[in-house]
Amino acid sequence: MPPQVAPLPVSTPKSNSVLYILIGIIVLIVAAGGYLYYMSFQQVQELKARLSEANGNLASSTAQVVQLQQQVAEATCKGTWSNNTCVPLSVTISANPNVGRSPLTVTFTVMVPDMNYSIDFGDGSTSWLSQGPNAQSQGDCVQDVSGLCTVTVTHTYKSTNPQVQFTAKLMQNGTAITSTIVNIIEG
Repeated sequence: MPPQVAPLPVSTPKSNSVLYILIGIIVLIVAAGGYLYYMSFQQVQELKARLSEANGNLASSTAQVVQLQQQVAEATCKGTWSNNTCVPLSVTISANPNVGRSPLTVTFTVMVPDMNYSIDFGDGSTSWLSQGPNAQSQGDCVQDVSGLCTVTVTHTYKSTNPQVQFTAKLMQNGTAITSTIVNIIEG
């Protein structure tokens, strides 16, 4: 027969020490978890503070960008700046003289932002604003502070009618933008 092994004596102090060790391990785990939770909480609070600061910086930068965009828009406005809006230029045409006997030579003065315009004289003839040595108009398009150029064009009206009225139109892309009246009176 195999030798008999005597059962180990149950001792209360040993079972209590294992229990104390288990309780100690559990307390350490809970304490470590609490510490990790506390550290995570602190990191979250720090990240929230950084996020809040970054949002403030972003709002400030956005306001600066908007302000700079407005300054650029105002500086590049080719019209007048009113209520934070660029009001487009007003092109004009005037005739001098605008009344006289036939044949009447009239000098038209136009104010335009560029040379992409023509004048329909109202008597069947048209002249494009142009620059260069063979140009019918006088003056190059040199914009003033309002963003407009002053260009002159001369045209002679001839009529056998004792009284006639011509409407000279400033045209852009086939559309009349503005006009002026020239009257031929009997002599």
